[in-house]
Amino acid sequence: FFSRVPGIMAQNGGVPAGMADDIKELLQEEETINKELNEVLTKVKSLRETRDKALNDPKSKINQALDAVDQKIQAKLDKKNELYEEMQALRYGSKQAKEGDVQASIAENITIAKLKRGPLRDKRDECRDEIRAASKRANNDKSQADKIRLKLPSVDGAQGEVVTIPEMEKLIKKLDTKITKNEGNPAQVTLVSHLKKEKLQYERCRPNLEQYWKLVESIFDAKTQEAAAQKTLEEVDAQLKELDGQIDGLISKQKPIGETQEVKEEKERKKQESDKLWDEVQQVKNEIDQLRKEKQKTRESFKNEEGKNSNIFDELRDVSAKRDALFEKLKEIRAKIPTKTLNYNKAFHGDLIGAKGATIQGLQEEFGVVLNVSYDKGEIQIKGAEEDIEMCEEAVTTLLKNAEDSKCSATMKFDAGISREIIGPGGSQIQKMQEASGAKINVDSKSAEIVITGTQQAVDSAKEIIAEFLNNTCRVVMKFKPDMSEFIVGRGGKTVKRIQEETGAKNISVKKETGTIEIMGSKAATEAAKETYEELIKSLQSGGMEMKVPADMIGAIVGKGGSNIMAIQDATGCFINTNKPQSGGGGRGGKGGSASVTIKGPAKGVKEARAMIEDMMSTNSKDTETIAYDPNLRLFLIRPPKDDPSGLCPLEKIKRESNCFRVDAPRGESVIHVTGKKENKEAAVKMLKELLQSNTRDVVKISFPSVLFGVIGVREDGKDSVVDGIKKECGAESVSVDKQGGIITVVGDATSSASTAAKIKELVASMEGDIETVSLTNERAIPMIIGTGGSSINRLRRDTGTEINLDRDTMTATVYGPATGRASAISTIKKILEEMQQ
Repeated sequence: FFSRVPGIMAQNGGVPAGMADDIKELLQEEETINKELNEVLTKVKSLRETRDKALNDPKSKINQALDAVDQKIQAKLDKKNELYEEMQALRYGSKQAKEGDVQASIAENITIAKLKRGPLRDKRDECRDEIRAASKRANNDKSQADKIRLKLPSVDGAQGEVVTIPEMEKLIKKLDTKITKNEGNPAQVTLVSHLKKEKLQYERCRPNLEQYWKLVESIFDAKTQEAAAQKTLEEVDAQLKELDGQIDGLISKQKPIGETQEVKEEKERKKQESDKLWDEVQQVKNEIDQLRKEKQKTRESFKNEEGKNSNIFDELRDVSAKRDALFEKLKEIRAKIPTKTLNYNKAFHGDLIGAKGATIQGLQEEFGVVLNVSYDKGEIQIKGAEEDIEMCEEAVTTLLKNAEDSKCSATMKFDAGISREIIGPGGSQIQKMQEASGAKINVDSKSAEIVITGTQQAVDSAKEIIAEFLNNTCRVVMKFKPDMSEFIVGRGGKTVKRIQEETGAKNISVKKETGTIEIMGSKAATEAAKETYEELIKSLQSGGMEMKVPADMIGAIVGKGGSNIMAIQDATGCFINTNKPQSGGGGRGGKGGSASVTIKGPAKGVKEARAMIEDMMSTNSKDTETIAYDPNLRLFLIRPPKDDPSGLCPLEKIKRESNCFRVDAPRGESVIHVTGKKENKEAAVKMLKELLQSNTRDVVKISFPSVLFGVIGVREDGKDSVVDGIKKECGAESVSVDKQGGIITVVGDATSSASTAAKIKELVASMEGDIETVSLTNERAIPMIIGTGGSSINRLRRDTGTEINLDRDTMTATVYGPATGRASAISTIKKILEEMQQ
């Protein structure tokens, strides 16, 4: 409270130059005492810590004495427990008289049998748990072992399905022997390379192999443990069954007995002994209480003794006395300094202090007083001569009144969750409000308050602007189950976007981790969005609406790649699932079969989705007609013409113009399917026939050696192949190359197809002179020529600059390329054949 504003009173030891000398001296003396008092308080704290440490030392006299009392208390507690045990023995001893000895024996045997049954039941539960755990471990290990086994290579000579570690080591050792034997022989380079790769493959799979056999051992241990536990369980069950039989037999022999006079007398005697023991227990309790009081007195007496004789206590007492004296002296000095305290409105704190403390510093210098301002309490303390205090008080009052006249204040509450929206990016929203109203606006997110200051007119204007903003920026938070996230957000966020568009909500944020939806916008918009989501969540929880449809309609409802379903979902905001058709006698998709469609979403959306599906079924239930056509025209029918700005292929254009449901030419078929209403279908068929009649194509087929495919038919790095270039040059419609059949098919009008075919034939003829064929005498040489993943043959092609084609049916290798390259490639192939022959 008495701290001064930094930088205001730095000169003259923190005292204004114009202050009266006597007040100045008192303030300086107050400062000196404050410093000394702080040092004394620090020392008091240190001494107290030292004292507490000494009192808690276990070797001190006080603690030794307290330990002695504690031992006495413990002895009495032990005595009390012994008395309790004697009382229990009297109260719960054998209550059977002599004639009841037989029944007592039966009861005792029943109790013993029940006590034996408890541990056996626990043992049975442990065995069952052990069996379950072992079975689970074995299944998990088996699953892992099966996955690893799929990664392991098959090995010739292995005893089982998977090679063992010793077998693997023998195989690697054999491979090392073969590699060492052939490594220096130039004729065996390929064989050595193959053997090294095989060895590397075995070495790489070794970690997986070791892990596999560890899992096999673990499975064996688990199964062994499970079998042992099962055996123990059977033994325990047999023992429990035997005990239950014994207990049932003993219970059948029990009979009630009556009390004789001797039994009653025995009971009375034992009751008297029990009462006597109870009195002794009470006496021991009283002795314990007395000992505890003695312990407390001992503690207090030692405290007093330590306080009188210890130097620490003496010093602490002296320092404490000095502290009290300084407090009294400070109180006397402060009583001599005239002081007055004023309350002020915190909203005008800035006006009172001024820029960098200029206003309050000016007041101190002008009136020769010290001003201490406490913002937390909203108080101003003025110290100085009485006449100076009065004049300063009047000046401060006038200053605050002028500030109040020119500045009013108001406070508004808001939802702390929309703090960012109120402030805006970089404070832009607050800045706009301040410029529009002329008031100063402060937002406190912690207390969820907006403080407005300024003239009355500016404050009123700001309140209206903020109230309107808050009305249009409401926040609603909803909860949902995390497994509904996919439906709440929608595909690509379309559900969120649709609800925003329909309700006018500014922003909808879905947090999948916490299962919350945060809706921002006007009150009406947020309520509408909330209602829509509530309907959606309710529909998801209830399972949605199910409608039965013919099985042969499922394909039409789903659409190609699910396009129809996705279109309906996007349009209605619902989620649609189709279930497997249930056969009604006609097999899958046959007549009479049925399927179901489940629709989940808001009531309005469900109604719209149902109507769209019914309309789709109505449209799709019409007849389908097929039109035969030349398959060479397929590319013409399914590709959009380059000069057509619509970007539609001929089949799509006919489909839209005729309003049919389907007009397409499936790959591999020589017919076009047309589906739709009768009149629409007839119109589409007519247009198709006219289109086909006006667009006939010539087809030319050219034979070529398959080895040339890589030269004339392959597209590299997105560039056209050789035949593609000829097609573009001559204007043919399409050119397809069949490597397996060795056929090039050219499609186009009479002129373009003829010129294209002629150029391709000329090209093939010019290349046939550079082709040679080699007979493969050993079929096992083909994998050696090809290599792992084609690595060997590809390397040979690159090194020689040739194209090589291997034909297993004819057992030939065809090589195309320059003479030097062909000779090198054929030489390498023959070497491999010779090595394999050897």
